[in-house]
Amino acid sequence: PRPVAVCGLGHTGYRVALRLLELGQPVLALDFESSRLAQRLIERGVRVVFGDLRQPSLLATAGIGDAGALVACSEDDILNLEVLLRAREVNPNLRTVLRLFEEELGPRLQQAFGIDAVYSTSAIANPAFLSAVLNLNVAQSVLVDGGQYYLTRLVIGPDSILVGRSPAQLDAEEGVTVALHARQGVVSIPPEAHAALQVYDELVVLASQNQLRWLSRGQQN
Repeated sequence: PRPVAVCGLGHTGYRVALRLLELGQPVLALDFESSRLAQRLIERGVRVVFGDLRQPSLLATAGIGDAGALVACSEDDILNLEVLLRAREVNPNLRTVLRLFEEELGPRLQQAFGIDAVYSTSAIANPAFLSAVLNLNVAQSVLVDGGQYYLTRLVIGPDSILVGRSPAQLDAEEGVTVALHARQGVVSIPPEAHAALQVYDELVVLASQNQLRWLSRGQQN
């Protein structure tokens, strides 16, 4: 696969790079100056390039023309946007992902500059706060037809209202879709529609925020 360029090697960029490496994805790391986290990536064999990333010539020398995607995730919104635009001058087919702190700017910038994906800091943190409040493992929020849904993993506890129900019955509830069912190491994708759910079964569901509250009742700690 073509490498993914990660611009900005603070805590976010560093973790993105590590996750990509875990997935077997080649990484090209970019930053304006060396840092402790950048050195850690170098120790793992990642190619790291330092310099003024707003210069197309530096990006071209770094190899952005061979990259399949760019994640711009420094702590400076304007810098992220400028690097992304300069990188696309070098590689017009580059898939672009932009991190912003100002959430309201996201849709406007995405439309104005044709950016593939824009994420705000608050939107990224939202699933983590929901996880803590509802005692659920909320992995990702998804916008579907104007509605907000959440991809969630849950373990059925002894007092759960889900014990004895089936995935088909859950799917019949508005705002709930069961994507995965696991029991004693056996994973079913898609789940067996009429299997009766038992204590300690695991589910991965796509649910609305209101249904998350319902699903959290009896969640196993």
